[in-house]
Amino acid sequence: MTTPPLNGTSRLLVPAVNEAPNWQTYGPCGTMPDLFFPSGNSQQTHVETAQAKAVCHRCPVEQTCLEWALTTGQDYGIFGGKTAQERRLLHGRSPLWFEERGRSRMAELMTARHEELEELFAQNLSNREIAERISTSAQMVVEIRKRMTALEQGVSA
Repeated sequence: MTTPPLNGTSRLLVPAVNEAPNWQTYGPCGTMPDLFFPSGNSQQTHVETAQAKAVCHRCPVEQTCLEWALTTGQDYGIFGGKTAQERRLLHGRSPLWFEERGRSRMAELMTARHEELEELFAQNLSNREIAERISTSAQMVVEIRKRMTALEQGVSA
């Protein structure tokens, strides 16, 4: 099954989330990942959010990206043209649900793929490169890296 064009636009047909774990390669966001994770509440943040959404709205995998973000409980960044707050409203979930989902996903990855993660971190790959290899978000890799470092140092994260 493929994701159909949206709103009558002439978007490329791309594999649905369950058919292509590397669907992210179809999106232009990989060339500017920082734009999709604005922080704070300044005027610049609002400008960056609008710019990121504009990129999303031209993206051939916008709907697939949104579905992935909702399915995996992404609580940071802009995915599928929606902020985390907009996704929570769209999904009908509370912020706590996304936080719990993220912790559960992090624990799952750290347990099931601990050795692989250590090897990837040792290769000095970027968070985005690691995220692509383990099918998660760069933000999740940041959180996993922090947690694993804290565990190695015997500190509670």
